[in-house]
Amino acid sequence: MPPTTSLPTRMIEKSYIPSSNNILSTSRTKSSLYMFDMFSNTDGDTKNMNPNSFSNNDGDAKNSNNVEKSENSSEIRYKSPKIVKIESSEDYINFLKEDDRICVIKFHASWCKSCQKFGVKFRNMAKEEGDIIITKSQELIKPGRVRFAEIEFGSNAPLCRSLGIKRLPNVHLHKGEVGQLAAFPCGPSKFPILESKLESFLSMSDEELKLEKKLEESGELAGEITSQLRKDKKEEQPNNVVDSSKNKKYLDLLFPE
Repeated sequence: MPPTTSLPTRMIEKSYIPSSNNILSTSRTKSSLYMFDMFSNTDGDTKNMNPNSFSNNDGDAKNSNNVEKSENSSEIRYKSPKIVKIESSEDYINFLKEDDRICVIKFHASWCKSCQKFGVKFRNMAKEEGDIIITKSQELIKPGRVRFAEIEFGSNAPLCRSLGIKRLPNVHLHKGEVGQLAAFPCGPSKFPILESKLESFLSMSDEELKLEKKLEESGELAGEITSQLRKDKKEEQPNNVVDSSKNKKYLDLLFPE
């Protein structure tokens, strides 16, 4: 009599998969056996399979950090950072004036790989600094120091162009009546610059932010004037006489009376 050998999992017509949560049920069909193999580890063991390891549509693992239990029932509610999707000029204006917290707005495109990498870091920042909500009901459960939003370039090209977006990904930082604090292209490798600016702005009062904004604007203007002066110098007449009226014009722009 030939020795008996154990058959591979996929050839067994009957299998019992223990599951206290009724995640998987027994079946005689081959398709269910393949499903069994897919969810099993290399040893075909499902006893250690954790249903909380599955991911939701946002790519966040449904672990204890993303779960909120209802006080009045045993219902499990999943939480996530609140990132507002802006889809019109009206949405943009309403978002900025909603309250006086600092706002961080991400400009991205669905086809942009750098935007996708940046988006992971952006979402993690929103988890740390932004509002936390119940995903399904949008109920606020934890207010943050910062508000976050995103604008998809392909669906909102006119709005993005009106805001001066020429490179992606891009970020704008705003704060209430102070206005725009910063705007710059920000690839994944430059994300620490965004973190540094945000932390710096959060430590400032509104008066300090207004002064910082003026200094930054003055610095940009000074850079433009310096560039123009260099250009004018190259265009000087052969006798090296500089038109003093041009210099006075630039100085008046830099130091208005």
